[in-house]
Amino acid sequence: MKFIRRNGGFSLVEVLVVMLILGISVSAIYSLYLTHLKNAYTQDAALEVQQNLRMGMDTISRDLRMDGLFVPLSNSAIGAGPYGSYSTSITLNSASPTGQLVNIVQDEEIATPSATYTAVVNSKSGLFVGDFIRVIRPATSQPVFQSFSSLKISGLATYSAGPPALYSVSFQQSPTANVFPVGNDVKAGDVIVKDAYTTSGAYDTLSYYGVTGGDCPAGQMCLARSVNGSAPDIVAGNLTSIRFRYILTDGSESNNPTDVSSVRAVRVTLAGQASSGSGKRELTSVVYMRNKR
Repeated sequence: MKFIRRNGGFSLVEVLVVMLILGISVSAIYSLYLTHLKNAYTQDAALEVQQNLRMGMDTISRDLRMDGLFVPLSNSAIGAGPYGSYSTSITLNSASPTGQLVNIVQDEEIATPSATYTAVVNSKSGLFVGDFIRVIRPATSQPVFQSFSSLKISGLATYSAGPPALYSVSFQQSPTANVFPVGNDVKAGDVIVKDAYTTSGAYDTLSYYGVTGGDCPAGQMCLARSVNGSAPDIVAGNLTSIRFRYILTDGSESNNPTDVSSVRAVRVTLAGQASSGSGKRELTSVVYMRNKR
């Protein structure tokens, strides 16, 4: 018997059917991959925006809680923002925008006039030679050396190894080292605060508001923090709105309070989104001013 051997392969129709099935499978897998990739980018953008908003909120909250610290009782702890609108900008008054302070632990009297004054404190953390400072009496929130234009640290040293360790802080008037007259005495319980400005008798101001351009990336609105009206530092970017709403002592709320002395807390709302337009987020926090008087 004679066998006929077939050497033929797949037919064209069979090949086309297989290719069609493979194409559909690959397209489905690729579409699924793109979907997951897009979701990953969206989640990353949302996370970045959320972290950005939280960083801005943490900075504002810290300053609000310290608002009014050692500010003279005759001055309000809060003021209108740099654009005159309380709802989109805010100015805070504080003796130290850095919040750095040390306690004076013993009385110091000036027996004879001297160009240098030395006080004994419980810490020198955050203080450096050349820093501007003010000495505050907490009972009145008034500067001890109110008549002097500025005070500048001229020396830091260990006063006692302890425990507890004590340190001496020497300071002079600046830019002219005039003498401290007899009667300008510091008391145990007075505090030395780090000053951002060169006027020891005045308080510092912190302003928060939205900016575009400058150090803020192109096409974005950023949250800016300015000390004493100086060039602002960028705190957070990719913002779409900044809003402040004020809670008064009677429990009511206002966008633009007529009497800022009645403000006891601030409702801060920051909204933002990624530059791609995705990842929209909004963060709101009510911050109570600890130094409200």
